[in-house]
Amino acid sequence: VKQNPKKTDSEGLVVYAVIDGEKKKERNANHLLQLEQWILECLNDNVPLKEMAVIVRKHDQARLVTDLLLKMGLDSTSRQALVIRGCPAVRTIMGIIQFLVVPHDRINCAALLKDYHELSCSEIPLHNHLNLLSQDPEKAVIKTISEVDLSTDTLLSKPLYQLIHHLVVNVCPGNNDPRLMHLLDLALDHSIKPGNNSLTFLQHYQTKHSKLAIKMDEYNNTIRILTVHESKGLQFPIVFHPFVDYNPDFAKNTIWADLSY
Repeated sequence: VKQNPKKTDSEGLVVYAVIDGEKKKERNANHLLQLEQWILECLNDNVPLKEMAVIVRKHDQARLVTDLLLKMGLDSTSRQALVIRGCPAVRTIMGIIQFLVVPHDRINCAALLKDYHELSCSEIPLHNHLNLLSQDPEKAVIKTISEVDLSTDTLLSKPLYQLIHHLVVNVCPGNNDPRLMHLLDLALDHSIKPGNNSLTFLQHYQTKHSKLAIKMDEYNNTIRILTVHESKGLQFPIVFHPFVDYNPDFAKNTIWADLSY
């Protein structure tokens, strides 16, 4: 599609920063700090949220940006990042429910320990918990998630909504992530259906988890979060592109870049 840029448009300005960090996790944290600083500068200049967009390459990066904006108290719109499964607290709660149903599922136990470790920001290395997993998965989970009594009979005897609310209050107190609140709403809606229980809700979540997301009007005053692919054909006055620590592949497009220059 041929584009016809307006000749009267003012020229743009490109600002960049060099991000330090030997490991990916450290670099990601520094990318987010720089992104937060630039967004705050825009807000101080009274730039509307809807005039800002964050472009990323991967959906996991979109989730990191969403988490940052939520912590900043800013609204954002993303096709993928607001899927509730992107929230560590949601994954932990649903992992616990699956653990209660099938306590010896090693794959779920490993995922649960990883999600809980991320949620709790524990200083204990993750591999310490995983070492216990290889010996006794059930004991490893019970020992690690000590804030709540993971007695199967006690918890599964609770009505669905009360069970999830109990886990939210005890496992992630004070967590007001909208995706976690949406999980409670889903549990409440499911609890009024005939024959509802923890197992049927777990099955519903596992089947639909990629589509269970917070619905937001894309035309509200929100910061847009898009992948490079999703952003094609769109334009915004201010665009942020964090996590640019990859090597661009010019081999397939040497016509656009003379590598010998």
